[in-house]
Amino acid sequence: MRHPPRPARPARPRRRGPRHRPLPRRHRPHRRRPGQQLRELPDRPHPRQHRRGIGTETTLLVLRHAFATVGLHRVHLEVFEYNERAARAYTKAGFVHEGRARQAHHWDDRYWDVLHMAALRDDWLSTH
Repeated sequence: MRHPPRPARPARPRRRGPRHRPLPRRHRPHRRRPGQQLRELPDRPHPRQHRRGIGTETTLLVLRHAFATVGLHRVHLEVFEYNERAARAYTKAGFVHEGRARQAHHWDDRYWDVLHMAALRDDWLSTH
């Protein structure tokens, strides 16, 4: 016994617009061009890593890569007032305190200042 022929499927409309393919490496957003700014540094280390200089060393490596390899002109960051360890590590790595946003961060039922720090390529390369 033969089966009756299948009815023809309705034609699917063709997709219009871009196809969803991964971007080539040179177009991915994580790749930076000279003059672009680095956005964020690591947040905080594990408590067992405190007081060993790892934060300063990591920040130095990031700055060396940003200035020597990528060719950025300026790297800036914000650090909360209560994070004194991080502020000290950033200062030791070559960041300069540029300003303070007073009571701009609310945490633990209190308002804290936000410190603005930056490192410039020419200044950093002359000292490191």
